[in-house]
Amino acid sequence: MEKAVYSAVLTPFKKDLTIDTKLFISHCEFLLKNNISLAPLGTTGEANSISISEKLDLIKTITNSDLPKEKIIIGTGNTSFVDAALLTKTAVENKIYSVLLLPPFYYKNVSDEGVYQYYKEIINTVKSTNLRIFLYNIPQVSGVTISIDLVNRLKKEFSDTITGIKDSSGNFENTKKYKEIKNFIVYPGSEKFLYDGLHIGCSGCISATTNVNIEAAKLINSFDKSEGESINKKIKSVRDIFEKYPVIPALKATKIKEDSNWSNIRPPLVALSDQQRSNLAKDLKDINFS
Repeated sequence: MEKAVYSAVLTPFKKDLTIDTKLFISHCEFLLKNNISLAPLGTTGEANSISISEKLDLIKTITNSDLPKEKIIIGTGNTSFVDAALLTKTAVENKIYSVLLLPPFYYKNVSDEGVYQYYKEIINTVKSTNLRIFLYNIPQVSGVTISIDLVNRLKKEFSDTITGIKDSSGNFENTKKYKEIKNFIVYPGSEKFLYDGLHIGCSGCISATTNVNIEAAKLINSFDKSEGESINKKIKSVRDIFEKYPVIPALKATKIKEDSNWSNIRPPLVALSDQQRSNLAKDLKDINFS
């Protein structure tokens, strides 16, 4: 796969909190136009507040659109390997071959063996040589750390399927350890680590804030050029501001001017307060971000 910046795509909802598929496709087209690839149905997409049937419908919506499937890594993880396998199989059957798979994230202190069995069951259920799995390490949310030993075991047994990892641990030292694994694609989970990641051979990033921080895509071809440092400084300043707020509501708040449906968020998340929105707008204005 080519180096790329992926957006963990936001999911827009209508006032009745059903998915606004038209606005979703429009946002995906905007991202692609700005050289941002797509990672829908992830954490930022509020995937764990979306039902299995809705996810299956959204996969079909993507399939029936003109979105290029080779630029999509779709989230199919679930607490149940049965549901995760169903979503993964449906994606593959619709020619979306790259999936982002959370570990099983409800039970705490699960062993590497248990997580290994989860991924093994999904792979053996889907039974596709086209399947490309990107593991998803986000222990501060999932409660499960995808260890180096586990990755090596999965990679050894399913070398053609276990393709890479999104590391959202926020620990770049951890990211560097993943990068030592041979024939394994590594995406840091934030554009804060994009510049350093590209310099050690990472393949880009998959980030929440690249829904709006589209300048990040410029680093793919500029990280090793004179302008790389200035681009990196700019995109990190944007990311730093969003990290001061609940990230998903903050991202949606910046897009309300485009469509009022961006104001809708599914429980348990809630929209920013008026004061938070005002503060966010001022913070972004102060760095000339629009």
